[in-house]
Amino acid sequence: MCTSVVGPIEQNLVSGETSNQFVPLTPWLPVSAWLTVIALITLTNATAQFRAAAAYQTAVNQKQPDTADTLEGTPTWATASVTEVCTGAQTPTVSGKFWIRFGVMVNNSTTQGVMSRAMVALSLQGY
Repeated sequence: MCTSVVGPIEQNLVSGETSNQFVPLTPWLPVSAWLTVIALITLTNATAQFRAAAAYQTAVNQKQPDTADTLEGTPTWATASVTEVCTGAQTPTVSGKFWIRFGVMVNNSTTQGVMSRAMVALSLQGY
């Protein structure tokens, strides 16, 4: 069985939205190497309201991607107090899709319009 490994990919992220916002951190990748995924998110310098969860987006055609979703059905959020989250082995919904990209779903957990931020690192293992 082949294993794909990506990361850690680091990016300084800012959110002022209480609704989830998808931030892609990988390029589009062939779905076949990512049928099962384990993701590790690590936050540094996170403000109290910032939170992030592992997420993905699929597409048949990269120019018309599907709506992004969290990797876990009920996401485990990385926050200023829980700075490292590792998902168990997850199976993204990829039936009929050719492409997948990974990133994080971020939001400000408490106050719309107040900027929260963190340095986010995402590592992935797919098989």
